Amino acid sequence: MIAPAESPTDAVEPRRPRVVRRSRRVGLAIGSAIAALMVLACGRLFVVPLLEFADLLPPPQGDAVAVFTNDWTSIVKTVAFSPDGHTLAAGGVDCKKGPCSGIMGDIGPDTRASVRFWDVASHRQVGRPLDGHAASVTSVAYSPDRHLIASSDDHGDVWLWDASHQQTGVALPPAGWSWERNVVFSPDGRLLAIAASRQAPRSPLPSEPNTASAAVVLWDVARRQVVGELPGGSGPVFSPDGKTVATSYDPSLAGLAPGASSTPSGASAIRGVRLWDIASHQPTGDIASVTAASLAFSPDGRLLATAAGEHEDTVRLWDVASHQAVGPPLTGHRRGVYSVAFSPDGRLLATGDDGTIRFWDTATHQPVGPPLTGHVSQIFSITFSPDGRLLASGGLDGTARLWKVPHPR
Repeated sequence: MIAPAESPTDAVEPRRPRVVRRSRRVGLAIGSAIAALMVLACGRLFVVPLLEFADLLPPPQGDAVAVFTNDWTSIVKTVAFSPDGHTLAAGGVDCKKGPCSGIMGDIGPDTRASVRFWDVASHRQVGRPLDGHAASVTSVAYSPDRHLIASSDDHGDVWLWDASHQQTGVALPPAGWSWERNVVFSPDGRLLAIAASRQAPRSPLPSEPNTASAAVVLWDVARRQVVGELPGGSGPVFSPDGKTVATSYDPSLAGLAPGASSTPSGASAIRGVRLWDIASHQPTGDIASVTAASLAFSPDGRLLATAAGEHEDTVRLWDVASHQAVGPPLTGHRRGVYSVAFSPDGRLLATGDDGTIRFWDTATHQPVGPPLTGHVSQIFSITFSPDGRLLASGGLDGTARLWKVPHPR
């Protein structure tokens, strides 16, 4: 049981961007070393400190609402709204001396890994940062009842935190696995799906190669124990009804015994996307030959969106029941797409690449509104607010951003 701690509101003096003047435009002021970003919010122009950049940042295009940073140079690798939509959590790594030189590795005197929190309405930083991680935070998720926060890092640790008393957390025991970079709650909050890997014991025979295996591990939140494994899987997402998990799948990492098979009848045993039944922990089908860096179910559970990261600049939609492609690929990004997210009503799909966010009408597969620009490098994470009015994004440039969401016609 996670013990209570002091209230998070006593931990951090809230900071708010300085109001400069009234304006309807979003601009950018660059100093000799420190950039300052001017962001439109409620008809007023705010300036917030940004990062040290060698190149001039382009001004954001689209309906930018706010940009969140801190006093250190950062990399923001994950963003998540609280279930009530009032708070935005952002996780990654902060570097004290100059720009971060890498996005992985242990934390030292001049770096720190944390999850920070901002009030969505006031844009103030609130609560205590979650500072227990020993490497860059890669994933953060709220439980549906908002009582818990789960976070993972590049060091292979997963933590559970009391969301009311944010500084109190416990690390999950690895249970024979090394935790990886993804963690997500089931819709009912009873399970955590965690990407994991392990190295087989070294063979005494030089002719036999060492082998690694990967799986999505299902963790019972109440009992604090592993209740299932989905071999060969990574990057898990739950269907809205909680009955199915979709994962990236690599059969070479499934770690099956000789002669064993986890391939469903009629499915392909090649690298792609695999669907799993949660009750039986068995695969129900494959979307073959699709490399997936990011997956997302539509709110009605009928569609699955896949993005291939650096491997492809298109996004595809799939029928979950038939495992067949729905319509043509969504094209328009110039570089690999790393993150996809459906709006809560399912009418929009948001996609993010190396600096641009696009919206798509899921019925017509046509773009909605102009691309959102402002990030200057890879966008690691995008997510809609629960009411669908805002989109949050986090990226390699060290910022977490809020955007207004356009309405499909």
